[in-house]
Amino acid sequence: MYSEEDFKYIRGEKFSAGLKVDFPGEYFKSGRLKLIENIVSNKAVLHIGCADHPPLIQKKVEENNWLHANLERVSKKIVGVDISEKGIDEARKYTKSLLYKANVAEQWSSDLSSHSFDIAVLGEIIEHVDDPVSFLKQIKKNSNGSVKKLLITAPNAWSFLNIRSLLRGKEYINTDHRFWFTPFTLAKVLDRAGWKASRCWYTEPFYSKNPIIHCSRKLFPYMSETIVIEAICSD
Repeated sequence: MYSEEDFKYIRGEKFSAGLKVDFPGEYFKSGRLKLIENIVSNKAVLHIGCADHPPLIQKKVEENNWLHANLERVSKKIVGVDISEKGIDEARKYTKSLLYKANVAEQWSSDLSSHSFDIAVLGEIIEHVDDPVSFLKQIKKNSNGSVKKLLITAPNAWSFLNIRSLLRGKEYINTDHRFWFTPFTLAKVLDRAGWKASRCWYTEPFYSKNPIIHCSRKLFPYMSETIVIEAICSD
C-alpha cells in the first residue's frame, strides 16, 4: 500500500497542495468478481448492499455475475444486509444465506449483533453514499468490533474509459454517483472514518479475453476501471 511517509499526508500530519505520489497496488486481470471471491474465500463475510436493483438480480444470477451468490459459494459464512426491502425480498429467491433489511450506518440490529465477521464487503456502494466518511465511521462504531476488515470497490476516477470520454468532451457517469475516487482519496476517506487502507488492486468489472486490455493494464494498471481497497481498523 502507501509508504509511511505517504500516510502522514493521508492522516493530515503533513500537507501539500501538489503532492506527487506513486500509485499503490497491482493489476488483477480476472475481473472484480473473481478478485473479491479470492479475498473472501473461506472467511465469514458481511455483505453490505447485497440485494442489487431488484429487476437485475435474476439476470445476474443467470449470467453468474450476481456478487452475493458468488460470495455465498466461496465464503465460510455470509450474511447480507440491504436498505431495500424489495431488494431483500427478491434476493431471497436466489440465496439460502441470511439476509436482513437494515441500514448498518444507523443501527446494528440484534440479528447482526449475534455474528462476528472476518470482513465486510462493500461492492460499488461508497460512490452512492451522500457522506462516505460518516457512513464508514458509523459501520465501525455500530459493529462494535464484530467487523475486522473492510473490502471496498469503487469506480476509478483515472480509468482509461474516463480519460477517453474527457478527450471527447464528455463525462461518462452513472447519474446516481456522488463522488469519483482515486486510491489516495479513498484512503483519505477511510482514514477519516477510523480505518486504514492496507492493500490495493486495480481491475475491470468483468474478465476480458482481449489481450490488448491486459497488455495496456499491465503497463498502466492505475487506468483500470475499478479500484479495490482492503482496510483494517486504525485503532
